[in-house]
Amino acid sequence: MTPNSGLFDQQELKVKAIGAVRVSPDGKRLALEILAGSTRDAWIYDGQRDTLTRLTFDPADDRKPVWTPDGRRIVFASDRTAGGLDGAVNLFILDLAKGGIHQLTRGKWVDEGPSWGPDGRVYFTSDRDGVLNVFSTDTLGEGRRETSAWSGAFDAVPLPDSSGLLVGGFHDLSWNLYRYPVDTVARADRSRLADEPTGIRPVAGGELGQER
Repeated sequence: MTPNSGLFDQQELKVKAIGAVRVSPDGKRLALEILAGSTRDAWIYDGQRDTLTRLTFDPADDRKPVWTPDGRRIVFASDRTAGGLDGAVNLFILDLAKGGIHQLTRGKWVDEGPSWGPDGRVYFTSDRDGVLNVFSTDTLGEGRRETSAWSGAFDAVPLPDSSGLLVGGFHDLSWNLYRYPVDTVARADRSRLADEPTGIRPVAGGELGQER
């Protein structure tokens, strides 16, 4: 860290890109993805302490970290499983106090863009049926479909009153923003992560790893 280099010394970390910045629920920290070298990892910047802490150390890409509403955990998308070699991306949750990482979704598809809903579920975009649609999961891996749009729905933001979602979509030859009400038929399509998740790699080190 240097006093006048923004968040951190980019030369020291050999940073190529910074993205997916999310403010913590208490407004004191930032979760972000950093491309340094050939892979992306999840980091946290603590404004009060002026420290940057690396959260993930896997050689795969760990992207788009988002806070849980209580600020104690981070959900991120990663291709760290064996299926990642074929392009699969799944969701994982990291406990900031204990450093443990657990898998939330599994499959040979791309699950990305996680966002927390007021019901405590993680909403995300997936191409698991050939078209982008929105799905959700709880922290134990109990999943369900949220949309069944034939032209696609993505980047969902759950409405505060749990009455539906704001989603991106394609209609009349253009991209638009839509309000998508609760789809009870879609929600009947459910999935369950196996009790023994695979592809988990723990965070290196005793706590959360490197600080800058």
